[in-house]
Amino acid sequence: MANQEHVEILLQGVEIWNRWKEENPRIEVDLSEHDFSNANLMGINLIRAKLRDSIFDNSDLSEAYLNFASLNHASLVNANLYRATIEGTTFEAANLSNANLSSVFAFPQRILNGLGHSVSYFREAKFIRANLSESHFYGAYFESADFSFAMIKNADISNCGFNNANFEAANLSGSDIGNASMRNANLTNANLQGVILTNADLAGCKMMGADLLGANLLGADLQGCNLTGASLNNANLNNVRLVDAEVGEAIFSGCSVYGASIWDLRGDILEQKDLVITNSGKPIITVDNIKVAQFIYLILNNEEIKHVIDTLTSKPWQACVYLSLLILQTQNHHLLSCSQQFRIIKLLLCQLFRRVKVPFR
Repeated sequence: MANQEHVEILLQGVEIWNRWKEENPRIEVDLSEHDFSNANLMGINLIRAKLRDSIFDNSDLSEAYLNFASLNHASLVNANLYRATIEGTTFEAANLSNANLSSVFAFPQRILNGLGHSVSYFREAKFIRANLSESHFYGAYFESADFSFAMIKNADISNCGFNNANFEAANLSGSDIGNASMRNANLTNANLQGVILTNADLAGCKMMGADLLGANLLGADLQGCNLTGASLNNANLNNVRLVDAEVGEAIFSGCSVYGASIWDLRGDILEQKDLVITNSGKPIITVDNIKVAQFIYLILNNEEIKHVIDTLTSKPWQACVYLSLLILQTQNHHLLSCSQQFRIIKLLLCQLFRRVKVPFR
């Protein structure tokens, strides 16, 4: 429960409150479970305040100082937090639906979790239709948070934890999400144009219908993703891990796929063309099939494979076995199970025997 004396001082206005707060820096402010709906609290100092279960619906908290305050389970529906400072603030299970958090600054809290890492907590918080454009949430923790239909343009949300978060139909265009953990997140129909997702962990994500035009996914992990109907035009997929993914009706045009690990894709891709298989600074070579991109690159650039191909007609048995072993020694062999490796060798043998008309039993 809120300290009634503290409530009465705050109701006298922000200027009087801030002066009292400055004169009494050691007092532990408790405004929890109080209703401050529709209040004008612009520029208020609520550093380290207890605000759990409080209600700030439709309130103006722009340029407020909320550093290290506890807003767990609080309601801030339609609240204005423009340019508020929320370093180390906790919003666990808070409702910030339709709130304006544009240009907010939030940095890692100076406490340690069980792994010894600094964290800021927004776990299970609701940001439905909230505006977080140009905000800074570097290193924050948003597990299972709901950002559906939110506006998060040009934000810095890199190094954050978004496991199991919901970004359905959210607009994240131009945002930096590099090094983020987004395992099993829902990005269905999200606008991801021009986003930075370098080295992000996107394993198991639902990205059906997502727009990744010009997105940078260098080194990202897309294992087990559902990219059905997604558009990846001109995306940077260099060094990505695209394994066991659903790609039905997806578009891969103008992508860079140098160094990508691409295995066991499921579904019929709608469009795939002009896929660049060479590294930057090298003469551009393109293919029109993402499933064979890495193999074509090896054929064109691995001298040993070239030699094998040249000898296929003269020494087919020796060449086929040598080629099979060589492919399994590439940088991606560790992604294959023993049964998958056997199937590759069997496939190569079958194709070769058909060519030289040798029965295979």
